[in-house]
Amino acid sequence: MNANKRKLFMPTNKKTALYLALASALVMGSTQVQAQSGNTQFGDYALSSNKGSNNSAFGNGALKLNQGYDNTASGYNSLYKNNHGEGNTASGYQSLNVNTNGSFNTASGRNSLVSNTSGNQNTASGAYSLNSNTTGYYNTASGADALYSNTTGLENAAVGYNALYTSNGDHNAALGSWALFSNTTGGYNTAAGRNALYENTTGLNNTALGNSALYANTTGFKNVGLGSSAGFQNTTGSRNVFLGFTAGYYETRSDRLYISNNATTPLLYGVFSATASANKLGIGTKTVAAGEAIKVWNGARLTTGGVWTNASSRELKDNIQTLSTEDANKALAGLSPVRYVYKNSGDEEYMGFIAEDVPALVAMNDHKSLSPMDIVAVLTTVTKDQKAKMAEEMAQKDAEIAALKAELQTQRVQQDERMLQMEMALAELQRNQSSENQVGLRD
Repeated sequence: MNANKRKLFMPTNKKTALYLALASALVMGSTQVQAQSGNTQFGDYALSSNKGSNNSAFGNGALKLNQGYDNTASGYNSLYKNNHGEGNTASGYQSLNVNTNGSFNTASGRNSLVSNTSGNQNTASGAYSLNSNTTGYYNTASGADALYSNTTGLENAAVGYNALYTSNGDHNAALGSWALFSNTTGGYNTAAGRNALYENTTGLNNTALGNSALYANTTGFKNVGLGSSAGFQNTTGSRNVFLGFTAGYYETRSDRLYISNNATTPLLYGVFSATASANKLGIGTKTVAAGEAIKVWNGARLTTGGVWTNASSRELKDNIQTLSTEDANKALAGLSPVRYVYKNSGDEEYMGFIAEDVPALVAMNDHKSLSPMDIVAVLTTVTKDQKAKMAEEMAQKDAEIAALKAELQTQRVQQDERMLQMEMALAELQRNQSSENQVGLRD
């Protein structure tokens, strides 16, 4: 191209698109230009069978069969078969190639929305994005192969390479490469993070946020996984909540709660139930027995009957010493029971102690709380001491009573002996008198 020809491409003032097209055609001699009803075309067969208006076609075969209006096509065979579709924008090799009646679609990238026929208001950015979409609408795909297999699914959003690749479901959102990759007809799922909900097929209403979160879920529904690899191995379990890095990594059951930053020992573990008495909570443990509502790793637990049991195993304790009676009596003497109401529940009266006022023996380090077992230990020691003293006193009394009984028995025996002697003496006296009487009669 000589200098004179190059000057035609550098106008000193603004020209209309039509004049630029004519100048280009005159210089290059290989581009067909048509100006009718506000259409602009560049490329062989571009808008060649057009009957619409206000269209722009750039590239061989672009908008070739068009009868619609307000369409823009840039790229080989882009919007090639567009019939009555309107307001479409296609940029890239064969983008929106077979679109006939679909309208207000935007396709940017090789083969993006290439199969779309009558789907409306879709946006595809990236090579092969929404590649198979035919009648689906309100979809957004950004990234190569995003929503690749979607045909009739609607209101999906996929951002990232291969995001929602297999999906034909509705109302899904995937952010990150391979997110919701295997989804087929599952709907209302949200996945953010590489490989999040990767194997989900028909599962519904799942939310995964983090790399590989809820990775293996296939048909499980209403799960929440927040954190890298949270709920990783769950496949069919439903209504689970996994919060934290690898939280609930190995869990496959339903209705479970994990709050954790590791795969084995959760900070909090729970079992959800619509029946209040069946809800369970584990703190540092995943073992909560049938009769327990709350279980702590150290053995403390709250039963389903409402009874709190403290952990008290010797294995958990050190520096074990006997509480002396003197210390216990001193602490008991220093306890001052009071009646009170809490400031946040003034309609309920309680009885107890004031943490700041209790003796040091039963006070906590912060002097703001109390351990009931400390006071129980004091009362137990004092009670046992009093019981021991009472037992000693009773033993003394029993000994005294036994001695009195023995003495009384001795006295009774002695009295009986005296009575016997008296009876014998009286009998002897009576015999003597009888003998004397008989002698007198003979005389």
